[in-house]
Amino acid sequence: IDLDALYWDGVAGIWAEQDLVVNGAIFNWEIDTPACFLAVGRDLICKNLVASSADIRIGRDARIYGLLSSTYNHGFIEIGHDAHAKTIIIDDHTTIVRGKAEARGWKDADHVEIALPVSSWIKEVRPKFRAEFFDSDGEMICPNGNVDLLQALLAGRDILRGTA
Repeated sequence: IDLDALYWDGVAGIWAEQDLVVNGAIFNWEIDTPACFLAVGRDLICKNLVASSADIRIGRDARIYGLLSSTYNHGFIEIGHDAHAKTIIIDDHTTIVRGKAEARGWKDADHVEIALPVSSWIKEVRPKFRAEFFDSDGEMICPNGNVDLLQALLAGRDILRGTA
């Protein structure tokens, strides 16, 4: 589900009264534009969830078989109970998980309401990959923030510390 494309096609949002099962990924890559909202009355199950400016609310659990990433400061994710994922990365985003976070990963700020350690991309990327994604000052090379990093993870690249 491409929340950006749906919005530009005139869809304001998606409301699933019960569980929502997506046999793929849910994407919202755009960081500075509106996006289609997603509201799930019970559980969300999908392969990956990448969110930026969308408003995403899940009534109960989120079961993400791969990556849950929320980035930028325009969006909002609220999970009513637990978040289960292989990896969760919260990067400058309002994300609330009212239950447990069962995943490896990190958040970038203390104010984010999810039980994960505070860290940053530069600290979590393996040293041998840092020059590919960061300049000599430690700034991300990609002009659209962490998109290159997320795409590497989605492609199955083992770029993070502690994953091998």
